[in-house]
Amino acid sequence: MENTDFDTDKLIRFWIESSDEDYETMITLYDNKRLSWSMFLGHLMIEKLLKALYVKLKNDYPPYIHNLSNRINILSHSNCHFKLKFYFLLHIEAHSIFA
Repeated sequence: MENTDFDTDKLIRFWIESSDEDYETMITLYDNKRLSWSMFLGHLMIEKLLKALYVKLKNDYPPYIHNLSNRINILSHSNCHFKLKFYFLLHIEAHSIFA
């Protein structure tokens, strides 16, 4: 069900900007060998980007779940190739950050 009672672009910007801040903090923590917290923020960063994508594709608020696989599965119903592409890009990005 679509919800048009909010500013879609503003909500998408919020999730992306918040994710960008998490990315910067994740890198700082990684550089300081705080690997567990770095990975935790990486998870949050990805979750926020998936929320932004959900808002863009569904024109609705994202569901209140924190499981990345569930988020990806929900979005993959909109685009059957999304899941494979997302995991592939995530794999490449993880290797470039943590190499």
